[in-house]
Amino acid sequence: MSVVSFTIKEVGDICHADLKQGNDKVLIRHLIIDSRHISDPNDSLFIAIVGDTHNGHRFAQEAYEKGIRSFLLSEDVVFLKDKEDCNILKVDDSLLSFQRLAAAHRAKFNLSILAISGSNGKTIVKEWLSQLLSADFNIVRSPGSYNSQVGVPMSVLNIGAEHNLGIFEAGISRTEEMSHLEAVIQPEIGIFTNIGPAHDGNFINISQKVAEKLNLFVNCRQLIYCGDHYDIGEKLISSGLSQKIKLFSWGKGPDNKLVVKSTNNSDLFSTLELEFEGNVTEIQIPFIDKASVDNAMHCVSFMLLKGYSFDKIKDRLPLLTPVKMRLELKEGINNSAIINDSYNSDINSLSIALDFLEKNKRFRKKTLILSDILQSGKPDKVLAGEIAELLSKRDVSRLIGIGPILTEYKDLFESTESFYESTEAFIHDFDPGSFEDEIILLKGARNFEFEKISRLLEAKVHNTVLEVDFNALTDNLNYFKSKLGKDTRIMPMVKAFAYGSGVFEIANHLQYHRVDYMAVAYTDEGVELRKAGISTPVMVMSPEEEHLYFLIRYKLEPEIYSFHILNKLVEVLSQWKDSLEEPMPIHLKFDTGMHRLGFDDKDLDELTAFLKEHEDIIKVASVFSHFAASDEKEYDDYSRLQIKKYNSIISKLESAIGSDFFKHISNSSAILRFPEAQFDMVRLGIGLYGIDESVFDAPLTNVLTFKTRIIQIRDLDAGESVGYSRKAIEKKKRRIATLSVGYADGFHRNMGNGKWSMLLHDQKAKVTGNVCMDMCMIDITNIPEAQEGDEVVIFGEGNSLHEYAKAMNTIAYEALTSVSERVKRVYIQRGS
Repeated sequence: MSVVSFTIKEVGDICHADLKQGNDKVLIRHLIIDSRHISDPNDSLFIAIVGDTHNGHRFAQEAYEKGIRSFLLSEDVVFLKDKEDCNILKVDDSLLSFQRLAAAHRAKFNLSILAISGSNGKTIVKEWLSQLLSADFNIVRSPGSYNSQVGVPMSVLNIGAEHNLGIFEAGISRTEEMSHLEAVIQPEIGIFTNIGPAHDGNFINISQKVAEKLNLFVNCRQLIYCGDHYDIGEKLISSGLSQKIKLFSWGKGPDNKLVVKSTNNSDLFSTLELEFEGNVTEIQIPFIDKASVDNAMHCVSFMLLKGYSFDKIKDRLPLLTPVKMRLELKEGINNSAIINDSYNSDINSLSIALDFLEKNKRFRKKTLILSDILQSGKPDKVLAGEIAELLSKRDVSRLIGIGPILTEYKDLFESTESFYESTEAFIHDFDPGSFEDEIILLKGARNFEFEKISRLLEAKVHNTVLEVDFNALTDNLNYFKSKLGKDTRIMPMVKAFAYGSGVFEIANHLQYHRVDYMAVAYTDEGVELRKAGISTPVMVMSPEEEHLYFLIRYKLEPEIYSFHILNKLVEVLSQWKDSLEEPMPIHLKFDTGMHRLGFDDKDLDELTAFLKEHEDIIKVASVFSHFAASDEKEYDDYSRLQIKKYNSIISKLESAIGSDFFKHISNSSAILRFPEAQFDMVRLGIGLYGIDESVFDAPLTNVLTFKTRIIQIRDLDAGESVGYSRKAIEKKKRRIATLSVGYADGFHRNMGNGKWSMLLHDQKAKVTGNVCMDMCMIDITNIPEAQEGDEVVIFGEGNSLHEYAKAMNTIAYEALTSVSERVKRVYIQRGS
């Protein structure tokens, strides 16, 4: 956790705040913007930030209950009004105040700071510079991709007296944002990586977007950019910045400071001939794609600016390693789960990884396997003490420390922890039976090779996986939230194994993001969620008669659609009346045109009489209905008739039993197409996973990627066949790759013989021959770079699920839920 030093009075002066009550001499050491992560409440300030899809003031009470007594607010919080033990500061803009506090913290330190912006490559350039320069500098940098209006101040708050170089990235999505980030970072040198189409919709044109990004560098001494990007160079001139800032351009043109005279690629390296200040030299970069070469050139340019010789640069560049910008959650041995975050190791990224560990409620036991943190700039004992203090405040059941530093200072940690001098020593003593029913976080510096430990702990799986992107899921959730009224609640659907994506992990992620309700199809699904630590209210859409008791035991809320199931429920509740703490919440479903399940409006009188008779054991939590065709424009009139009928039903019901219940009818498509039908709550289904069935062209992000690997490649002569029944015979020579996915994995048999194409090295490769139970074959004749072990995308980004479903002659819902449970789900979260 970042450490600051401000009194309440200083906070007020920096933020132009009014002290509504409290002691202005109280010292603040920590700034908290997330009530879920509070470890030092006594000297922390809770800042209630208001965003597009969230309002921190809603969580001020939770922060108070966790011990916080100092608050910076931009709205009144009723709960805090009578709390005389609080320090309360009032501002106009809490986000701006957070940024001002970060800027004030940054101003206390005299260090060189590099700021990086651009459409792509920011995180790669930052991480590569850290790899290249960490031997010479004590570097503080943005964790992961923390480059937003909130992420930048969070990053800058990590600056300490021990640092002598800061590297921070900054991104924007609209105008008038970058000047705020410039004030926070206060950079000395800048890198403008490139300009691309990201967030184009929020800018008039490319020129406006370049101008906005350049606001990050207005007070820099020097700016690095690629001279081949005309839009950047032109705006530097037209804005006058080229006269104010010393420019360092690289590119192919002879007018650049660093000229790329030629580029030659081998299988593993790119060799570049460069000219700088009249001298020509060659460098090698261990990547061959253009994006990586461009990113490396930004790093070379910065090193030249810092006075590095080409000899030293050439020595270090081959050591660059790929930047893995995400945490992975995988199934582990003995009913465990593995979070692999072994690409990055510093105390700030450790804190972020622990946040991810703690949000998982499925496992009570939480184990951290941690290596020494290298090149922190702090004395080893001080660093070990900080780690021990951090872990003492976090929900970690067991620490396994690996490395000579942690081992030397093991006495600083609790006696139950275990330590090993090296990864090899841990592997030598590894006992699989000591890891069971727990979640394990792997957090190691690169040279500790924690991938060896990961292989020991991961459950053995075949090469086919369904990858679930938590960041994309969050983006989609926030997109739909942005379309709702501020008081409209949201109920995601997690039925059918969460549309095939894995119910426990999805539900846990949604609970972390504070959804109001979840819905499952059957009682046993709800029971499993409760056992996995899900406490969010859960609606059961098809409660079975034989399982009604479990609704009571696990505090689940049934959908009631007929008198038959209602009578059965009341029978069970009457038998267990003494076990009820309060009347059971039920959700009444009415049929307004779907004609599947639900009461009819003619049932209202009988139903209201029944509800009044049994109000001691049941209460109406919500009244809802279901659209028949909200995603199909040709039936919009029918959908509007459904809304009219639903309004009539709830009006009569409110007159009979009161209005203390939620109302909902909208699904994903209706949220976008019928905003007048949002009522009190909406049910978010397949849209959460990035599938837009509304023909609304919503800017949703792909969440799910179904992928496999090549297990063998063979060359076939003309006339040879592929697969069962010899369905694929060609008159020409071909190259065929066998993949480890078949119809037992959910890749249907009718997708063979050219019906579907896989994505391999960004190129389409047709499925050839019949699909087998566990394998299929693709034609890779025109993809010569393909090798055994290469990853192949069945559907996902670049290989549309919509088109995949069409090829299956079905819809996206069925395509997703067809992916077999033997296909392991891998959950990823980028550090942002």
